[in-house]
Amino acid sequence: MADELALLELVKYMEEYIITYERDWIQENLAKIFSTASKYEKFTRLWKQFCGELLAQRPNALFTSSYFLSLKRSTLLTFIKRNDLNIDESEIWKNLIKWACEQTPKLCHEVERLTQDDFKELESRLKDFIPFIRFFSITKDQYILGVLPYENILPDSLRNELKKFFESNEEKSPPKNFYAFICSLGGGDKNFGIILSRAKYNEMSIRNAPNLAIGFMDLGWFEGRYNHLYFEKRIMESTYKEFIQDYEVFQVCKKIL
Repeated sequence: MADELALLELVKYMEEYIITYERDWIQENLAKIFSTASKYEKFTRLWKQFCGELLAQRPNALFTSSYFLSLKRSTLLTFIKRNDLNIDESEIWKNLIKWACEQTPKLCHEVERLTQDDFKELESRLKDFIPFIRFFSITKDQYILGVLPYENILPDSLRNELKKFFESNEEKSPPKNFYAFICSLGGGDKNFGIILSRAKYNEMSIRNAPNLAIGFMDLGWFEGRYNHLYFEKRIMESTYKEFIQDYEVFQVCKKIL
């Protein structure tokens, strides 16, 4: 037991030393360190926090590296869940498709040659990633070229909403003027009352259907299925770990005199 505790202490010291004194080396080998350290539970701070934050500023350093396609699913999912990735959502989606195809060597990278079974395999690989992609923030051209060919792997509800959205010729990102927003109550947090996300579609700021009154008996919203389909930013960092008391929804209505 003493040896194990000493080893854990040594690992902690090594991690702290690398973060503090080897930052240039980390920058030069960012993707490699992120990929390697993520395989070891005790290096969580190094890969998840430090390297993760650096890669969020330039995700292509990871996506274009030789380590990307061999990333563990859990590691990649943790990265995709971040709300601060400095890259277009269509690029995230394109790289996820590339990663998923690589996990199943028999899959052809040419979408025209994919069979129904191939699409099912892709759906299985990507179903946990899909809620964290802001499809509604991409352009119509990006949707047609990058998403539409793979629409069979999307949930029916999302596929239908995307079809309606892009058929209405709404090619722009969410407008700057919003009326509904989600606010963190914060508890004892110093950021008490901080706005977490503004709604893109006012009528759908509560779940995903017009004229649906808020009802806390409907826990589907809190399970993560509506992470940010209708919001400017992701509002849930970890699926299935949110509680009703953590968030409150407000809607500001313009008064007509």
